[in-house]
Amino acid sequence: MADPADSEDISCCDHLINSDISGDEGESTAEMSLKGRHPLPATVTTIPPRLRYADTLHLAQQLGLQETVSSPTRLQAFADAICAIVATIMILPVTNLEIQGNENLYDSFPDLIPKILLYVMCFLTIVQVWSNMARLFLIVEMADDLLVLLNLAQIMAITFLPYSFTILAEYTMDIFAVILYALLFATVGMLQIIFIWHCFRMKLILKIEIRDHPFKDNIKRMLYWNTGTQLLLCLLAIFIAIVSPSVAFVLLVLVAFSPFVRWCTKKLQKALQRCRSDIEVTDFVPSEFLTDHFQAKSRLENFSDGVFSIVATLVILEITEKNIPDEAAVEKAGGLLQALVEYSAVFLAYGATFITVAMMWFIHHTLLNFIRKISYSMLVFNMLALCSIGILPLGFKLASEFGVGYRKHDPNPQDIKVINEMISIQINCACIFMGAFFMTCMWIVGLYNPQELLYPEISYNGRSHGNLSAKLALYPIITLLVFFISTFKKEVFSAVIFYVMQVLGVPIIFLLMKLVTMFIEYKLPPVENEVFTDSERIASGEL
Repeated sequence: MADPADSEDISCCDHLINSDISGDEGESTAEMSLKGRHPLPATVTTIPPRLRYADTLHLAQQLGLQETVSSPTRLQAFADAICAIVATIMILPVTNLEIQGNENLYDSFPDLIPKILLYVMCFLTIVQVWSNMARLFLIVEMADDLLVLLNLAQIMAITFLPYSFTILAEYTMDIFAVILYALLFATVGMLQIIFIWHCFRMKLILKIEIRDHPFKDNIKRMLYWNTGTQLLLCLLAIFIAIVSPSVAFVLLVLVAFSPFVRWCTKKLQKALQRCRSDIEVTDFVPSEFLTDHFQAKSRLENFSDGVFSIVATLVILEITEKNIPDEAAVEKAGGLLQALVEYSAVFLAYGATFITVAMMWFIHHTLLNFIRKISYSMLVFNMLALCSIGILPLGFKLASEFGVGYRKHDPNPQDIKVINEMISIQINCACIFMGAFFMTCMWIVGLYNPQELLYPEISYNGRSHGNLSAKLALYPIITLLVFFISTFKKEVFSAVIFYVMQVLGVPIIFLLMKLVTMFIEYKLPPVENEVFTDSERIASGEL
């Protein structure tokens, strides 16, 4: 027998859903459709989580499945962690460069640049797979055993991607390398199609806002279309690779950018419809399921945190593998401490890289605290920023190998060692600059539409804008300055100066910026409506 409290919660849920779908009082769903509007489902904040869970649990009890369903929260976190790890560790094959001390780094660029571009393509493709997984869980209220197994099967295929990427990086135009890479993504796409089919087949799994939604079929078709596009491209690449691996490789590149193509197609279709008629174009799909919206902000934060943490971990792994002296070196140096001093440049490079990753995470954390809703443009810029930061282990390896330890007091700018040192610094600067630049692009997108994308206390006054804008502009300015100095003034610059700037210079500047901000806030009068209470946010629909 069901608990009376649960029954009361369920009836309250039904009242909330019915009142939300019917729209204004006395206005039916058909009348709303005739007016060019469509009823949106109740949001997560409209229906309290306890009521949502009570409704689903009651249905599971009726079907006798209460022991086979569970919350999908841990499953989502597990998938986010795996995707972040796989997307980041694919930089390892790129870092496996064997460069001699007397070899110019420029000579290795013909082999290095294609691998970096391939890494970017694979990173973005995995991001699209993860984005589809996150979007699919927007319709899931509870996860049954089959749903868990389907998700685990996707994760298994994803975890094999680093090996496939390594083969593709070494044999880019080989038939088997292209087919293996495309087959893995096709497998993930097929499993996601089954995932969607199972969710809409089992009423228990769907969120209560979707179960009886008048446009549930539209949502299902849209999800099939998003996943099916990538699946179709991968299947075409598999068959075309037998005849032309290069054409198949182009199709795999399109997979990485397929959401952008769909987004442009949708915008063009809307523009053409507006030109051909005066009828307002209406989407009969809730906004959280559209390709130009990504409202799973918490999952975006989890994925981003995973990438930052893995980058920091990969840096320390590079030290662990190669910078441990053997017994002969310890005996020759006269002790372990004296032997470790020989690796001081590597430890300095590690500290500089870790602090840079940590400060970039701090900027990213501050930025997302200002953002209320993630648009598609923000999602793209965020992933490009993460991709740029993911290349930092390569910059660290080059900087640790060619950084310091051989510089003379008056070096020759034409010395091959000096040139390699400057190139390693420039690669680090390029990664940091691109990461900070794309974060700045996210902020610009938010400022372009602050009422929709930013929190009210950020949207309606500009005091916080200057503080965050200064943080975002700091790294691009410093890296550009260092890049040009290392290009035109090789004799007055070195990796040691660059490392000290990363370890001490940037954190001190951040501290000074914070002190100046606190002083300004203390001196200036409070801005009207600067702080919004939780009750005001709830009244405005923010919480």
